[in-house]
Amino acid sequence: MRQYGDLIWKQMKKDHSGEWGMDIQQWDWVPGVGVIALMEYYEAVQDPEILAYLVNWVANNKDKAEGTRAINSIAPYAVFPVLHRLTGDDWYAEEAERVARWLICEAPRTREQAFEH
Repeated sequence: MRQYGDLIWKQMKKDHSGEWGMDIQQWDWVPGVGVIALMEYYEAVQDPEILAYLVNWVANNKDKAEGTRAINSIAPYAVFPVLHRLTGDDWYAEEAERVARWLICEAPRTREQAFEH
C-alpha cells in the first residue's frame, strides 16, 4: 500500500496549474478532497514530509479562501482540527470555528434549508 500511496502523493505535489481537476494550489472542493486524502495518508504512514507539505499548503493558499464563500470551498477546512492537534497552533482551531459559525449561521440555503450547492 505504501508504494501506491507514495506514487499518488508525488503526483499530487506536481504543478498542475491550469488543470482544473488536478490543480491543488486552489481553495475549493477538488484540492480540499486532495488535502483530506493527504492528511489520511499522513496519519497512516507518519511521514513528516507530508505533514510539512500540508502545513505549507495551508499557509500558501489560505488567502484564497477569503474571497470564496460557498459550500464547496469548505472542504479544505476539514484538515484544520487535525492540524491543530498535530501542531498545537490555535489558529487552525480558531479558523475552523469561524468557518463553522459561518456555515451554520450565514451560509446560503435553499427554501428547504439545505445548503446551496
